[in-house]
This record gives sequence, C-alpha cells and structure tokens, in this order.
Amino acid sequence: MNLALLIAAVRLAAPFTDGAVLQRERAVAVWGTAEPGESVTVTFGGARAETSADASGAWRLALPPLKASRSGRPLVASAKSGSATAADVVVGEVWIAAGQSNMGIPLWGESPRARDRLGGIVGQITHRRDMRTANLDNAASETPLKDERIRWRAAEPEFLLSGQAKAVATWFGLTLERTLDVPVGIFCAQVGATCIETWIPNCHEPPQPRHAGVPHQLPSRLFNGKVAPIVPYTVRGMIWYQGESNSGEGVWQSYCTRMHQLIDGWRAAFGDARMPIYFAQLAPWGSPTVPYIQCEQARFAAEDPYAALAVICDAGNLADIHPNDKQVVALRLALHALRRDYGYDIVADSPTLSKWRIDGGRFMLSFDHVKSWGVYDPDWAFHRDPAKTTHLGFEVAGADGRWFKARLGNLRRLANVPHVEYRGQIDGTELEVWADEVPHPQRLRYLFSRPWKGMLYNEVGLPAGPFQIDARSNVSGG
Repeated sequence: MNLALLIAAVRLAAPFTDGAVLQRERAVAVWGTAEPGESVTVTFGGARAETSADASGAWRLALPPLKASRSGRPLVASAKSGSATAADVVVGEVWIAAGQSNMGIPLWGESPRARDRLGGIVGQITHRRDMRTANLDNAASETPLKDERIRWRAAEPEFLLSGQAKAVATWFGLTLERTLDVPVGIFCAQVGATCIETWIPNCHEPPQPRHAGVPHQLPSRLFNGKVAPIVPYTVRGMIWYQGESNSGEGVWQSYCTRMHQLIDGWRAAFGDARMPIYFAQLAPWGSPTVPYIQCEQARFAAEDPYAALAVICDAGNLADIHPNDKQVVALRLALHALRRDYGYDIVADSPTLSKWRIDGGRFMLSFDHVKSWGVYDPDWAFHRDPAKTTHLGFEVAGADGRWFKARLGNLRRLANVPHVEYRGQIDGTELEVWADEVPHPQRLRYLFSRPWKGMLYNEVGLPAGPFQIDARSNVSGG
C-alpha cells in the first residue's frame, strides 16, 4: 500500500478515540485530517455534517447539538480515502481538570502520601462505565502540538486502583454522573510543582528565576504540549487546582493577574467566552505566605463572573503539602457546577466578607452566603472556656501594627442541650471580634497565622476562608 495514501487517509483528531464523551446540548466540534481538498462526512447516530479538507489536509466541522445518551455509538469520519471510527462514544457532560500535583494525586497508588485516603475502598467497589477520564500525557512543547495518545478509561476498579485515575477529577466526575444521571467525561492535565505561567496559552511573561531553563516550567509550554491537542473540543468548563508553585514571596502578588490570563487564554482557545473555571483555594501546609495567595485567589473569583472558589482551608495538613482528602475538594467544586451550570437550587459558596464596622473597640463583620454559623474546633477548647476562641484564627492590631489573637463573641449552646461541650453555634450572622489588648483596633486578619486552619462554617458546612481588613485605608481583601 502506498505510504503517502496511508498518511493522507482520513483521520479523527486525537481526542476522538474509543470511549470518548461528547458534550450534550451544544454544537460539537469534530476535526481531523484527510487528503487536501477532500470532502469529509462525519456521522454519529442520526447526526451528520460535511466539510472539505483545506490545502494542508486539515478539516473541522460541527455536529448539531446532541441529547445525552448512555448508548455507546460509533463516531465515523468518511471520505474517498477511507474512514476513521471511534467506537462506544456517549453523550453527556465534558470537563477539563488541570493544575499541579494536588490535582494530579491519584485516587489510589503505592505511596501513602500521594493518594486519596478513601481511594482503596472506593476503587474496589465502583463500576461506573459512563464516568470516563482521559489523561493528557504529552510532555511540554515550545509550540502547540496537534497529536497526543489519548485513551478514554471508565471508572472501573482496574483503572481506579492503577495509580492513573486522578482523585479530584474522579470524585468530581462521579458526583456529576450520579447527580445528573448522564455520562461524564474528564480530560486530566496535571504536572507536579508547575507554575501557572506554563499553563497560560501565548504567555509572554518571563519565567520565574528558579524555573529558567526548565522546559515544563517555561511560559505556555504545558498548554502547548498537553492542552493544545484537544483544542477546540466542546466542553462545559474546567476545574483548576494550582498555586503552590506561585506562593513564594515576591511571586504570589501577581497571582490574580495570572488567573485572569489563564482563563482568558483558555476561553479564547476553546471559543467560549463564558467558559467557567471552578478552582480550589490552596489548603494550608505550614507556609506563612499561603494566606496571601489565598486572598489573591479570592480576589480573582470576585472579579470574574464565571469563576467560583472552593474554600478548603479546613482540609490542609501542616505536615504535608498534599492533603489526602480529595473528596471534599471535588465535592465543593461540584457544588459550583451543579448550581451555576445545571440549575440546582443549592448553597455552593463559602461565607464571604461583605461589610464591616468598628463599634466600641470591636470589629462587627457581615458576610454573604451565610444564614447561620457553626464553629468546629477539634479539641473543643473554646466550648468550656469562651476566652479560648482566640484559637479560631482571628487577630487584630491597633495603630502600632502589633497583632494579638482575638476573641469571637456571640457563641451559644444548642437549645435544650445541657452539656457545655455542645456550644458552637453563633447568635445571628454578624461576627463580633475583639482583643482586650487592642482597645482601638485598626486592622483585622483571619487565618494568617498558625495553624491557618478554618473552623467557621455556614449552614451547609462550607468554611469561611482567609481575609484581612485595614481600617486605615477602609479596605478589605480576601
């Protein structure tokens, strides 16, 4: 057989392989290669579309919006030069999960410090053939790549226990698949210890000095290698867990800007100006700079109308930058998708500071996304002695800038429960914070010192994240 004909024969692009998931209820982009100028027809079930390959042999078309279906059917591209088929293709919801190591931690694997704590149990008993993931395994590239070896894998024990299934993506996908009752596909693109700049398409920022010369850390290189081959696959949105490599002193200050560049670039690449990004705020791991990048993340979420933040300040491990509870991360990300994209009438947002005032030497704080408060402190210290609410993470300072641990007022016991240890609810939704050492407070901050762990929750158990207030300039952040 003529080798030139083999090369020119019609092909489907990298993402369209056996077991693929197509996005429902949107025009579905399909593309590939064929002989230059050749007419190409793509069929899927009763849907059909035609186009012609350009002078380079590239072709692209759009199938009409499809209804969700668990029935695996062939996606076929046909031309005079032959045909290409992806078998067992289903229709449902498609997302991208991207970031660095915490997004890449496997559901289960050999290392006890690099796997989900429930993965071994859940992986044995889960059989969800219509929750499928595709790992994007290309290396970094100086220019955008077109090809990638992509294999769609179902959420079955063989895959879930293999070390290849990503924990956050798996929990997120399983939650959506079961709740929506439609197939779910997740593209997974993660590399440990990588900075955000390498995931930004067409990024022209200089690399961080410590990353200079490291291929997978250079601007745009991982987007070019891993993500470009699936552009412009039709997806619902993306979830993101990254920031540890941008949390250093002198680096975190630009993170909000970089997040805007990231999602603006991905939206342009995928042709969706409203592409949502739901992302995990960093959990504490013992670094004193983390609260600052957490506030940068919160600022970006407040500025972008299609972004939402999953606060996980209660899920960290001060001995490990890779906390092993990935289920809570994925569930909080899934809440945003279910409310914003699928119309569920649920609470998805953590409490967010909305306004404040100083009254009689005390900060009075009001929040959005909270109807009632609960306080959970694992050692229960404040339950027997309300003065020990200084353990809960608030600090205040006066004009001299000296910080003191602050108390939280309004605490009460559960109604009709005599036991003192069941204190933990707060009267009203306004928080009252003060320190006896600071009669004239000017500044307040929350979760800016050890143990950096949040213990204030709204009525559905979503925690308040770090924030700070400076009355001298009448501003707040985080």
